[in-house]
Amino acid sequence: MDKQFIRIANHFSGASFRATFITYTIQIELIIDDFICKYFCDTEIKSNELRALLVGTEKLRFDIKKQIIHFILTTHYKKWLKDHNGFLQALDEIAPIRNL
Repeated sequence: MDKQFIRIANHFSGASFRATFITYTIQIELIIDDFICKYFCDTEIKSNELRALLVGTEKLRFDIKKQIIHFILTTHYKKWLKDHNGFLQALDEIAPIRNL
């Protein structure tokens, strides 16, 4: 695990850390939801509908959203992905920690 992550984890009590981590992962997931909806929809109305009907619901789990993000980034945003090396790996590390 990353040294910064361990340093932060040691700063909080177990429950406090888990609550803080879950709060941040929820925010990350909402950003991912927004990205997916904006990618597939050309208007805000359609984007909001996609979020309400599928992306923002329990029907689309976090691991599926990660697969969608992976596809979009590796297919259409290769330069961004190169500039942000480790982003996809960081996403992969979120779920196991969140689900402890």
